[in-house]
Amino acid sequence: MPIIRIPFKRTLAALLLMTPLAPAIAAFDAGAQLQRLQRESRAAQPSRIDPTPSALPEGPSGAAALASDASIFVSAFEIHGVTRFDSATVEASLAPFTNTTLNTAAIHRAADRLMRLYRDAGYFAATVYIPPQDIDNGVLRLDVYEGALEKDGIEIDNRGQNVRSEVVGEILAHHLAGKYPIHRDDYERALLITEDLPGIHTASLLYPGERVGAARLRTRVEDSPRWTGNVDVDNFGNEHTGRWRLGTTLYRNSPTGAGDQAVARLVTAGSGSNYAYLTYLRPISPSGTRIGASADILSYRINSIANLGDAEGKASDIQFYLTHPIIRSRHSNLHFRGQLSHLKLDDSNDLNVDSHRTVNSLTLSIDGDEDHDWLANGLTLYRTAVTFGHTEVRGNSSFRTLDQAGADIEGDFARLNVLVSRLQHITGPWSVFAQLRGQLASSNLDSSQQFYLGGPTSVAGYPVGEVGGDEGAELHTEVRYVIDAPPWGGQLQASLFYQIGHIRVHDAPYPGWQGNNARLSNEFTLRSAGISLTQSLGQDWLVRALVGWQFGANPAEDPISGEDSDDSDANHRAWVQVVRYF
Repeated sequence: MPIIRIPFKRTLAALLLMTPLAPAIAAFDAGAQLQRLQRESRAAQPSRIDPTPSALPEGPSGAAALASDASIFVSAFEIHGVTRFDSATVEASLAPFTNTTLNTAAIHRAADRLMRLYRDAGYFAATVYIPPQDIDNGVLRLDVYEGALEKDGIEIDNRGQNVRSEVVGEILAHHLAGKYPIHRDDYERALLITEDLPGIHTASLLYPGERVGAARLRTRVEDSPRWTGNVDVDNFGNEHTGRWRLGTTLYRNSPTGAGDQAVARLVTAGSGSNYAYLTYLRPISPSGTRIGASADILSYRINSIANLGDAEGKASDIQFYLTHPIIRSRHSNLHFRGQLSHLKLDDSNDLNVDSHRTVNSLTLSIDGDEDHDWLANGLTLYRTAVTFGHTEVRGNSSFRTLDQAGADIEGDFARLNVLVSRLQHITGPWSVFAQLRGQLASSNLDSSQQFYLGGPTSVAGYPVGEVGGDEGAELHTEVRYVIDAPPWGGQLQASLFYQIGHIRVHDAPYPGWQGNNARLSNEFTLRSAGISLTQSLGQDWLVRALVGWQFGANPAEDPISGEDSDDSDANHRAWVQVVRYF
């Protein structure tokens, strides 16, 4: 369904030439509005500080290395306890110390070299000892303890009440107990998955056990707030359903003591639009797998837009989903999400068009981040999602006739969504940011599944949802400058941005889809540039303001008045958001 402003007459003949929803209001219908609100409510939360894995002491080096200046000739090493490397790898590591005379310090350096081989491979708990010995024929013995937890070597010091000790203990035991030797990846994953549990903070210490080469893990658990949330005010809404909005989000962390979480969000623009979101997420496995369910409800009303009379609509979306951390580490993460959705949409207007429809879909996605790649001091985020679905048209005869003669959205569909972004520190307070997102579709889509441009986060010089189509792409580039301590306190970030978005309105255009805007192409581009200011005040306040200016023509503007979808011919838009956290 195209997202373009076209004036229409109140006649059935005109209706028969229209797309399933009037193009003038398609960006404002239940499907389009719900998609934008869902994207906001599911925005990623800031990551908590990752714990740094603590290692056992470095090993035999130290004062003992200076205890004697005696030297011996070492022709070879006899290594005991190695299971992770083949003999060739060990011999290559110790080659610089073979067939040469070594003093005590050099012998300890040889042991350190072997231990470093383990540490570099991720076996950070490994230690190498030089046992008391009589050296025969120049053969020096080294004993390797590759590092493992003692039996019952996990201690939980739970100083809070939000999450039960056994929940934390099961996660740690699943990843570490019985693992020989302990690997950095397992250790980091275990600690980070426990730290991911809502309602707690954890700190862990690995220390030597009673047996040589064995270790114990002590994890301290402390409560974080059970209730958290925020209140926000912004003008990110749609001009026709209420631009100024008041919202609140409430988090109930670990209500059952299992590391679960309930989240509720409400957004209102007065009588024009009201939205509610509720979700519950619960761990079902110590490996980090979680299941959840969510519900979204939206209602809206538009008074006399584009000569179509009043319009109103509602939407509801019930989702069941599963998430799993495929990779969980300090520098690289990869998550899987599978989601089933049952979406019901109903739009109607004074022209007796009732566009009730149902969309059932399955979405499979992976998303991740990486901050330890070839380019230092940067963070890469990425997401890929594929959706398979079926749209069923259940509206009245007028709407079904319009759909069959137009976009014909009923039936199966598939779409692919991708997103990749990079934040790169340059020098001092300077950094750059770039993001590319896009969508491909297999057929003409319902408005709830389309790709949109326009608004504070997308080609900001244009109104919210200015254009939409079955396929599209957008590139956002930004230069940022951070003032860490402005005179009024907090932190201020200023940025200059440029955005370019491309839309393909229909995967399969049909006769008459342009209405009376004959100059409109099925594919076109919008551009915008602007300035953004973001001020944070401690952990409590966030204020954001930005202005975007249009560059180039807008092919989707009203061909008669030259106005955009918000009934304004201005070449810029200003956006403001204030958030109070609690």
